[in-house]
Amino acid sequence: RQTLLCHAGLPLQRDITPVVLPRFQVTCSAVPVSKTPDLQTEAKEQFKTPRGQLIQSGHPLTKAAFLIMAELFPLSLPFERLRALAWARLNPSTQFVEAQKLTNANNLLAAELLQCYALGVLELRQQSPRCVSAPTERPKTTELARHQAMRGVKFVNQRHETLVMDEFSRHILRFLDGTNDSAAVIRKLMGECESGVLIAQKDGVRITEREQLKAAIQQVVVQAIPNLARQGMLIE
Repeated sequence: RQTLLCHAGLPLQRDITPVVLPRFQVTCSAVPVSKTPDLQTEAKEQFKTPRGQLIQSGHPLTKAAFLIMAELFPLSLPFERLRALAWARLNPSTQFVEAQKLTNANNLLAAELLQCYALGVLELRQQSPRCVSAPTERPKTTELARHQAMRGVKFVNQRHETLVMDEFSRHILRFLDGTNDSAAVIRKLMGECESGVLIAQKDGVRITEREQLKAAIQQVVVQAIPNLARQGMLIE
């Protein structure tokens, strides 16, 4: 149950219809279940959220919209911009469509997105969170996140969510101040492992050989930093 406080004289619109969507930005964390989703036909495709919720649609425009949101998450897009990008994904070249068919397709997209919002698998926002969807050459997180990295494993991301991270990700965050590229982060983590601050293990045995240690750290860093971006932890 949720409570909304508003001014006494403000009229309430209790019935939300798809026509309100152009007033909002849209975002969704669901990713396609298929590695090669079919966007051109009405074959049903599934999209899965990190919590395991499934979204299914056979509408090509809706499928294209969800694919774009998956690529750009955690950023949000104005509904009209998302709609335009979805059409461009389906038909990258110039095309001519009957006005009524175009209207019907756009209306169905809005209706399905609103239904997903009602189910709690899609968000409507007034503005996009201040973060990036992919790491820059020198990744950067907030001062708050770097401070939290010094104190524990719980963090607040740019979407105002509380996250719990593993120890290695916590140490990575400490070095993401916008001055270090991935190579520099790896060198700093190497130093922490060699000084005994961090222990790298494989099959329960500590890794001490330098090249093996470097390869293990590199493998984790190249996966962890993009993951931090998708979690809303990195900024421009």
